Order: sequence, then C-alpha cells, then structure tokens
Amino acid sequence: MTKLVFLFFGNMIGLNKPSEKRGESVDNSKKISIRINGEHTYLNRDELDKDEQVHEDIQVAQDEQASAIEDWMEEQEKKKQKHQQNKEKQGQKPSSGMNLSVLERAYPLKRKKLQFPGSWKHLVMAGMSAVFVGIILGFVMLRLFSGLEAQQSPGSEASPASTSVQSNNQTTNNSKPASSSQKQMYSFPTMKAFVVQAGIFSTKDKATTWQSDLSTKGITSYIWERDKQFYLFAGVAPSKEEGEKIATYLKAQGFDTFVKDWSVTGQEVKAAQSEGIWIEKGMNHWSTFLAPVASQIDSGKGDIANIASQITDWKKSIPGEATEKTSILATSMDQLHTSSQRFQSSKSTSSLWEMQRDLLKIWFSYEQFIKKFSS
Repeated sequence: MTKLVFLFFGNMIGLNKPSEKRGESVDNSKKISIRINGEHTYLNRDELDKDEQVHEDIQVAQDEQASAIEDWMEEQEKKKQKHQQNKEKQGQKPSSGMNLSVLERAYPLKRKKLQFPGSWKHLVMAGMSAVFVGIILGFVMLRLFSGLEAQQSPGSEASPASTSVQSNNQTTNNSKPASSSQKQMYSFPTMKAFVVQAGIFSTKDKATTWQSDLSTKGITSYIWERDKQFYLFAGVAPSKEEGEKIATYLKAQGFDTFVKDWSVTGQEVKAAQSEGIWIEKGMNHWSTFLAPVASQIDSGKGDIANIASQITDWKKSIPGEATEKTSILATSMDQLHTSSQRFQSSKSTSSLWEMQRDLLKIWFSYEQFIKKFSS
C-alpha cells in the first residue's frame, strides 16, 4: 500500500514537471496544430503520449489502492466477527471497540484469606487444651476437698445410712435411746410479761442520764437495747395490774411511767436436748419470781424466801453438754441470787429494786441466748 502511494505522488510530480527550456528547437514533425477560437495552437505529440501514459498509471494505481483498501477492510471485518463470536461463546457481551490491551482489561479482585502460621496454630491449640484441663482439675479438687471437710467436721450430721442402721439397732435390740448430747432442733418458748417504761432514747448516753435521776431516789432501772433504740425499764410484772401498782409507786416519787406488754420471741434452734431443757427450766423459774417481787414493792407481801434456793438448785443441775452460750443467762441468775439474799438480810426497798433490775436482765439474757444459737 505504501508503494502505491509513493507511485501515485511520483506520477503527480511528473505531471507538474516543467517543459524543455525555452529557445530549444522542437521537432515540428511531432507537433499537432489545433485551431481554437480562430487561432492555431500547436501541441507536442510526445507530451500528449506522456500525459496519456500518466493518466493510465494513475488509474492503475488508484485501482490497486482501492483494491488493497477493500481487502484490508474485509480482513478487519472478518477479525471483528470472529472476535465477537468468541465472546458470545464465552457468555460475554460483545465489545463496541477494538480488542483491549492486557493493561486495560478489567480483572476480578481476589480476596486474600487470613492465614496463621503453623506455629501460631499449635500455640493456640496448646493454650486451649491447658485451660480445659485446668478447669476439669479445679472441679475435681473442689469436690475432693469439700468431701474431706464434710467427713472431718465434728458437728456434721450422721448420714442417712448410719441413721437407718442406728434406728434398726434400737428397734431390734430394744436398746437405750440416743444420747441427749446429740444436737437436734429444740423449740424454746416465747416469754411474755409487762414492763414499766420510764423512757425510750435514740442513744445510750441519754438513757443513762435518765437512769441516774432514778438512782438518786434509790430506784435501780435497766436499759434494754433493741432495734437501735434504748428502752429504760424501771420494773417488770406478770400482769398489767401488777405493773400499774409499780407505776403508781414511781409516780409518787416524781417519775411518770407507763405500763406495756413486752416479749422475747422463742425460736427453734439446734441445741443439745439436755441443754434446751435446762434453759427452759430456768426461764420457768423466772416466771414464778415476777409476782412475789412485784407484790413486795406494792404491799410488802410476797414469798421470795425460796428464790435463792431455787436458783441454787437450778445451777447445780447444769448438764455437762451446756455450751458457753448459756453462761450469759447463768451469770444473770447469779446476780438475782445475790440480790435476793441481800433483801432477806436487810429487807430494804433498794434491794427489791435491784431484784427488779436482775429479773429484767435475765429476760434480756434469754433474748441474747436465742440470737447466738440462731446465728
């Protein structure tokens, strides 16, 4: 195709080539005379022949060029159709342009998967295995130690199997009942009475100040703490009528008081049978002491001569299974024993008020005793 173009332009240049120099002779035999507009014009035959030859060469070159262009266009059309057919076979849409280069093509993005080195996998697996084994060993050791503590606990209850064996032995052999030292649930009774209240205070210091005022008149009182309140009690009686008599006496001394019911609620606690019976017996003695002591304050009558002896007998009957928790109640009983003996020897009113205080203190000690067993 390039050669054809150069040939075409070469021929064009040949046409524009100037004629022979002026002044040179021209062969007249090669001239042709032509009359144009009444004038004769001479043409050189060789030039005409050359022009015809040039025109023929140009026509040939143009034909060859057109044929080459048609062949090239047909070849490109075939390539385009073949490329389109290949794309249709692959399920892709035909492209409107020519084939794209490698750099211009669109490629799908490949996502890289997160991969751990082999050493990290081994470390993670080893760590998880260690944690799992540690948890299992921890549960095993916990159950093992809890089982040993249950067996070594001195206050642990007998197992159901041993209990059934003991029950069978008792039924079969008709042996003695279980020892009273064995702890079981014991129900302590509720103790009720009427108190002569001189005041209620938010702090113990204020209650102590009022208590000092009563002491100046020879009246011994007791401060009872309950629910973060401090109650000042001047006396205790088995009934409201007896309590009113004590309140009348105190009013004559210049102190305003009032009578109300008061109680210590009993509970079912775990204690030895003998210990529970002994405590309950002591509180029954306490109930019988209330009436004669209150009567002595009002009328000077009341059989309190046997109070000291009853306390002595009660102290002697203390069981060997009694715990230290009973000491607070036993100490209060000892104080009542002392104040009753003092009254027997002096017959003084101050000793009667001391007995009133000791009766209140025994009652309070009973409340503390139940709380200790419940805790």
